[in-house]
Amino acid sequence: MSIIGRLFRSIMVAAGLAGSAAAIIAAPSGAAPSGVQNIDVTEAQALAQSGAVVVDVRRPDEWRATGVVPGSLLITAFDANGQPVAGFVEAVRSQVKPDAPLVLICRSGNRSAAAAQMLSAQDDDHSIYSMAGGVSAWARSGASLKPCPSC
Repeated sequence: MSIIGRLFRSIMVAAGLAGSAAAIIAAPSGAAPSGVQNIDVTEAQALAQSGAVVVDVRRPDEWRATGVVPGSLLITAFDANGQPVAGFVEAVRSQVKPDAPLVLICRSGNRSAAAAQMLSAQDDDHSIYSMAGGVSAWARSGASLKPCPSC
């Protein structure tokens, strides 16, 4: 494993996401584990415009701080300590109709990748995408963010 891979794994272990780190490191460049597809902001915006559901997996304090993608579902995947939130997968499945593509987004792309892997492991009904760069890339692209409607 490369030094970057070891560093990434150390960070993920510290955040409580060691299994996700191993799967992400093992994935070939540009690919994501477990049938999840990594996409960039342009691809995410095109999917959203064509009917994919954007799921923002950040916490409410983050939604308040930056705003959210208009029309996105706000479902927290990890708590402030980096631990998975119980019921995340069930919340997504209960709020999204079967077969609707899902684009997961976080601040930078790390948590959305881990959340997409969790979801993919328990959900065969949806195409699952993780957006690299997160809300930061969304905002840099010039696309709009709006104040959190429920925070």
